Amino acid sequence: MQTLTEDDDMGEIFDSYIGKVVSVHIANTERPIYGVLLRVAKKFIAMERRDGRIISISKDSIVRMQPTRTQFRPVHAGLADAEAV
Repeated sequence: MQTLTEDDDMGEIFDSYIGKVVSVHIANTERPIYGVLLRVAKKFIAMERRDGRIISISKDSIVRMQPTRTQFRPVHAGLADAEAV
């Protein structure tokens, strides 16, 4: 896991996770959010949840992001059950 300093560009680190299933730990929450990282913008990231919903998360609120061991596919991708890749 990479650590960030004030001088690092977080976009480059987040870009390496695009298309992968990640868990995102957000400040002031107990549980992480899981989903496929779709896009990294200047201040937000876009993720697709397992049920097909697309959400955006502010980069300022992200405490930690890491890929998951099991890389599932979203349900709307034509799978009845989400299967491991």
